Amino acid sequence: MSYIIDGKQIDLSQGNILFLPEGSSRIRLATDGYVDFFVFNFSSEYPPNLPTLMYDATHGAVYALLTACDSINKSFYFDSREENEHLLACLLAVLEKKAVTQTYSPLTQNILNYLHQNFRKKITLKLIGDITFFTPVYCDAVFKKDTGETIIDYLLTLRIEESKKLLSKNTDISQIAESVGFRDSNYFSRVFKKRVGCSPTAYRKSMLL
Repeated sequence: MSYIIDGKQIDLSQGNILFLPEGSSRIRLATDGYVDFFVFNFSSEYPPNLPTLMYDATHGAVYALLTACDSINKSFYFDSREENEHLLACLLAVLEKKAVTQTYSPLTQNILNYLHQNFRKKITLKLIGDITFFTPVYCDAVFKKDTGETIIDYLLTLRIEESKKLLSKNTDISQIAESVGFRDSNYFSRVFKKRVGCSPTAYRKSMLL
């Protein structure tokens, strides 16, 4: 899913959170696929101290709070304001704390932006070095210091998460592998099993149960 925020395009993927302060102009671009997302419109006496975009933010407490909001609104739509206000306050507090720990360097932010927008393409450390004008070793060191993962590990995570979405469709495994950036379907299957705990075929079967 992509937005145009104050004239700049921002591409979102699973786990991202977008914060738009009052007065921001926003346009959500059309998409061919199904997109599942939450939207909160709220006012606050003290605006939250959040970046425009947070990567990989909907885990742990954030996911639990979002699930609670969804459950409450499905069951008690007409009298859920107090519960929603409480959950939103908790959510903002968690995100503000997470934002402090996600204060990445400009170099890491640039690499993240490139990976999220181009993970389907062939990406090497040399290429990352070329586009950032730093040595590949330095890029990888800074990235790991900020995120806890190497650039290649993070890239593989993006590709595997995207492949998990595609496995719900009746698409050939080799086509899925190629569409998310793997040139070798056997390598894709090995990486998938190592990270997910089962083969792509077994994962697909589990989704259809």
